[in-house]
Amino acid sequence: KGMSQIPWMVVVLSFLVTGQFIVDKDLPDVWHLAFGSCNKHFLPSPIWDGILQFHPDAWLWLGDAVYNDERVFLHIFQATDLATMKEKFNAQREIPGYAKLRNQTKIFGIWDDHDYGINDGNVGYEDKIESQKLFLDFLDEPSDSIRRKREGIYASYTFGQSNRQVKLILLDMRYFSTEQGPDGDILGETQWQWLQSELDSSTAQITIITSGTQIIPNDKPIQEKWANFPKSRKRLFQIISDSKKSGVILLSGDVHYAQMFKYTCDMRYPLYEVTSSGMTHSLVDVVGDMMRVFSLEFSWESHYEVEHVFEGHNFGSLIVDWNRQILQLNIHNENSTIVRHLEIPIAALQVEGDKILKEGCHEGPQPFWMNWPTIYFQYALNLGWLLLATTTVLTPFLLMRALYRMIFGCGAPSMKVMKKKT
Repeated sequence: KGMSQIPWMVVVLSFLVTGQFIVDKDLPDVWHLAFGSCNKHFLPSPIWDGILQFHPDAWLWLGDAVYNDERVFLHIFQATDLATMKEKFNAQREIPGYAKLRNQTKIFGIWDDHDYGINDGNVGYEDKIESQKLFLDFLDEPSDSIRRKREGIYASYTFGQSNRQVKLILLDMRYFSTEQGPDGDILGETQWQWLQSELDSSTAQITIITSGTQIIPNDKPIQEKWANFPKSRKRLFQIISDSKKSGVILLSGDVHYAQMFKYTCDMRYPLYEVTSSGMTHSLVDVVGDMMRVFSLEFSWESHYEVEHVFEGHNFGSLIVDWNRQILQLNIHNENSTIVRHLEIPIAALQVEGDKILKEGCHEGPQPFWMNWPTIYFQYALNLGWLLLATTTVLTPFLLMRALYRMIFGCGAPSMKVMKKKT
């Protein structure tokens, strides 16, 4: 059934009684979640056929479901009007593959900057209240949902019950986010308190925390990431550890490629993160083969990486096999073929008393430019492209001028000299 066909009165009543949304009372022996991010509605999207072939029990947007802002020049963007934003959301809903998925499964989601309304947008975005309504309309969020009654789109949903339960925690990294920097805050205090309460009260065997940007890596320049808000990143890890909740998994998007990470620094068990990004366009489409090696070395790789980058169009999946007690984390290409894979025993994600892991830490000081606000890199990139364009235009002229001088001497004769000769 599509999200709009769920008996939402039951869901809302469950929230009033338990404080959380109960979506499915019972889960199948093998539960499938599919997820992805960075999708342009006007580009070809054969990936929906691959997602439908996977037959997910739920679909999860991890940000940039549409691109509501407009590129002015290179990495300079401007916000569009609300009517245009609504048109883009509606256009995405009408794409045949996605429309079919909406009718077959439940749709959940968070936004990132482009579907929020503006590149690298934060608390200062002027149309965020109206944008929230448009985004929740896009998700078919019920009119009486708690997500429509408070600021920000953060929410939690619980699937199943008893010893077969998954909790989905959706974070909002835009609505309350301050400027990036050492003292920046990505969630806002209200959302922090809510997150801690959600973890403390959870009875789920698997808890999925979602983010529009990558959480674990702290050694990747240029891009937005939690490490650009170092206090927030540290606070998130501390909350997860202090909650003593087993089975926490992180999902993220944003970067236009797929990747997997493992974090064991001061955690109670290994913390895994899966990034799936680039449903209709991936970074390799932009940088091309010439820049691919440079990008891999400079921007994509991380100390915490456990599965190498997949550069093509992709979506991700999380599969819980309750009988085998196995968790599978996968990256699929647009044909649904698994191209990256991790299989983790659920027992390996359990809290063991007061045990704290210490190995594999790469939390020391990073180069001063590593966690610069992304706007610095965008300015530098814009300047670089401008210099390249200027050089491309001027070089032929300068070469022709030099060639002329070689043939005719030091420059062309002036008009005065020509008149005297006559």
